[in-house]
Amino acid sequence: MVMHAGSISPEIFDLIQPHPPVLTEFQPKLKFWLLDEGKFSPAYLEGLQSVMAAIFRMEHPNDTEETKRAIRCFGQAVANSPFRERIGRAVTEWLRYRLNQKMPGLDIPEIDELLKGTQMLETRIDQMKANILAEGMQLGEIKGKLEGRLEGESTLLERQIAKRFGPISESTRSRLKAATSVQLETWAERILDAATLADVFGDH
Repeated sequence: MVMHAGSISPEIFDLIQPHPPVLTEFQPKLKFWLLDEGKFSPAYLEGLQSVMAAIFRMEHPNDTEETKRAIRCFGQAVANSPFRERIGRAVTEWLRYRLNQKMPGLDIPEIDELLKGTQMLETRIDQMKANILAEGMQLGEIKGKLEGRLEGESTLLERQIAKRFGPISESTRSRLKAATSVQLETWAERILDAATLADVFGDH
């Protein structure tokens, strides 16, 4: 029996919920083999050329490179299994199911393609990773530009306020730095006609 960590006793008897004592003699007393997949290190599993070891590796990858190695191991284990004709399609369907859960959005080849090899799948994982990195860089650039623009607007308004009403306090400076672009634009318009600093911020 394959189980995750948490079940301590290997006795069926101990896993059944409490029951009336009169039923104790009818409670099954059987042992099972507890195989905790989380106890095996990637290095140990890498040395095992079996479908079960490949499945265990697929459950706990730390990054995309480890996922690719696990997929490669999985494909080799299925291809070399003496039971390939019997289990190949079933375990490959499981692989597609798990990848859909672990990597949503990944374009996963159909089962017949996967049974021929995992190179296409590994390539698509690389493409997905590259796309994510590119999107992250673009978002970072956009965020940087927005932050730079806000900082410039905040500095300009700070100078205008200081020129109009004299030195500003730290609380006012902090308020400017925390403001949105819309707020800064609104305050910049008000400063033209404001008689006091409170008029600029609309603190009435």
